[in-house]
This record gives sequence, C-alpha cells and structure tokens, in this order.
Amino acid sequence: MHSLFRNKILFLKSTQINFEILSDSNNSPERILWGNNEGVEVEEAKAITIGIWDAKGRGSMVIDLWNKEMHTLELKGFYLEVMKKIAETVRVATDDHVMGNIIDNACFQITSLLENEVGE
Repeated sequence: MHSLFRNKILFLKSTQINFEILSDSNNSPERILWGNNEGVEVEEAKAITIGIWDAKGRGSMVIDLWNKEMHTLELKGFYLEVMKKIAETVRVATDDHVMGNIIDNACFQITSLLENEVGE
C-alpha cells in the first residue's frame, strides 16, 4: 500500500452511467436508453457520442451511435453542439483559449452552413 494512504481511509464515490442499445437485425440502433445510479431515470436518446482516453495506449476511442429516427439535419446539429461543448471544455480544462476559439470559429462556419441548409 502506498505510504500516503497507509493511515487514511479513502471513501470514493461510485457513479454508474448505463447505456442500453436495442438494435435491429442489421445491428442498427432502434432505441438508445441511458440512465445512472444517482437519480437519472432511464431516458431515451436519439444519439450518443462517447469519447474515451486510453491512458495506457495514449489514444482515444469514440463511440458514435444514432437511431433511425434521427434526421440528418438534426444529427448535424447534435454534432455542432458537441463541438461547442468541446471548445468550452478545452478552455476550462486546459486554459487554452486559442484552441477553444479555433473550434468556436469552426462552429460558427458550420452554423452558417446549417442555416443555409435549413433555408433551402
């Protein structure tokens, strides 16, 4: 046991986030359900994106799923919101405002494209 922890009892809080994917015979998601053990009841989602950093392999794995009800424009809007959140997280977690602003600028350009797409 590490000497730092020898005389201390650590109480770690455990949170479980659960996803259940119900797929058709072609393995395409029909329903995406999620919830946690801290009061979030099982809810249905149309899409999820989960990014995982592999500490040992020093690489990322991303899981992207969406159901058949998700329209293309809606999916593009979802990913735009994910990108905006990434920009915010980069600024808060790393204090790298340059990178955050570059991502924000890309989001601004994508927003313009989507607005044109909606107007067509």
